[in-house]
Amino acid sequence: MRLELFGRRADIALLGLLDESWTVADLGCGTGAVSQSLAPFVERVIGVDESNAMLVAAKKRVHGLDNIDLRNGRLEALPLGDREVDVALLFLVLHYVAEPVRVISEAVRVLKPGGRLKGPMLFAASGKRSAVATKSSSRKKADAVPLMKTA
Repeated sequence: MRLELFGRRADIALLGLLDESWTVADLGCGTGAVSQSLAPFVERVIGVDESNAMLVAAKKRVHGLDNIDLRNGRLEALPLGDREVDVALLFLVLHYVAEPVRVISEAVRVLKPGGRLKGPMLFAASGKRSAVATKSSSRKKADAVPLMKTA
């Protein structure tokens, strides 16, 4: 899907947004393609994926890159501490999850103050787009404004 929508090197567009001192979480890292591309430009990359098969492929891809930490975990319960990363990337993963708002909330939890949540976010046709984009009185601030810089 990534290739069809964004071309072979869609990850290159992200590189101009980076600071070399950042820790970046690649959430739903899959085979590690984005993590591999980011690693030379940031201090640390933490790739998270639920699939053991994807993590095996990612480990092969990023072998020799010492600043990449791959972790097994669900996006709804990230294996990261509060305020651990400067940037959380959700690069073409939200359309795979049942609860995108929960995933976004979890991504916001792991951001340092002033951190950023980034990524092309596609949603299933089941109406989940409105669930994320619409502010509701029962929804936390982080859920209502997932693409804004955190305070």
